[in-house]
Formats: sequence, structure tokens, C-alpha cells
Amino acid sequence: MFRETYKKHCALLLISVIIIGCLLKIEEYDYSASVEILERRADEVWTFMANFSNMKHLNPTIISFEIVSEIKNVNSWKYSVKYEERLSHWPYVRNYATANIVTDFNYSDDIHFINSTHRTCFLKNTFCLESKGTFLIHSNLLNSVVCKEHVIYQCPIFMSLLCLREVVYQRNHILGNLKKHFDN
Repeated sequence: MFRETYKKHCALLLISVIIIGCLLKIEEYDYSASVEILERRADEVWTFMANFSNMKHLNPTIISFEIVSEIKNVNSWKYSVKYEERLSHWPYVRNYATANIVTDFNYSDDIHFINSTHRTCFLKNTFCLESKGTFLIHSNLLNSVVCKEHVIYQCPIFMSLLCLREVVYQRNHILGNLKKHFDN
């Protein structure tokens, strides 16, 4: 009797560990968005977007930030920033992130780049997730600028819908507020 109960408990424990492991497994997801800004030049939009201090106006989830290092030259700007933000749908949950940002441009194609890697941590830095972003800005033939953003982000499987909701919220606000800024 004791042996059968012990086996059942072990089997239940093993199944529980497997289920929890599957739920906590971190997967990579990606999301893309774009916006067109009329009657502007690509370098104008790129210069504005490359400056992280403008992100507080574009992304309402950012609470505070600090530039921790930077290297500038004629063609590019590299910097690291630490920032605090809240989740859009759970504003009482805060996270702390470190981002490495590289801006660059291709003269021949008039394409401007902002590439970033982010490490976002929750629960006092005990649970961290990585993300990568590419923001392309280029002029088109209609005297306007097209901005395309592609984000690859990590998220536990069981929270994938919440993560997507957060990514979509932030992208919509960043691109929408960017368009509003240049439409004025």
C-alpha cells in the first residue's frame, strides 16, 4: 500500500514538474509594425528617434531613464541606457531594463537604422527576458518617410498573449506618437 502511494506521488510530482517546466519555458516571438510620415526627411525622423530622451514622449510606459555610456562619431551613435517602465495593462508592475542602442545609416540607399538589444528584468532582477529591435527609416518617392520596426522578444509560453499585448501597445503608441510629433 505504501509503495503504491509513493509511486503515485512520484508520478504526480514528475507530471507537475513537466507541466510547470513547459509553462515557464521561454520562447521567442516577433512583431513588426510601420508608419508613414508625410513631408519629412529620413534624417529628421532618425535624429529624433535615435535620441532616447524622446522615448519618454513616445512611449507612455517609460517612467525614468539614465544614459550610462555613449560613443559618438560622424556616422553613428552607440549608447547604453538603463530605464524603468511599467506594464501598460498592469501599471503597478514595474520592470527595469538595460538597452544597448546603435544608430547608423546607409548613404547610398538613404536608409537609417536604429538597432537595439534590451534585457528587461522583473522581480528584483530574478527573472529577465531579452529582446532585439530594428527600426528602419527611409524616404520614399512621395516626399515622405516610412518607418518600419521589427522586434524579436522572449516570453514564457503561458504569458505569450500578455507579452504580445504589451508589445503591440508600446509599438502602437511609439509609432502613433512619432507620427503626431511630425504631423504638427
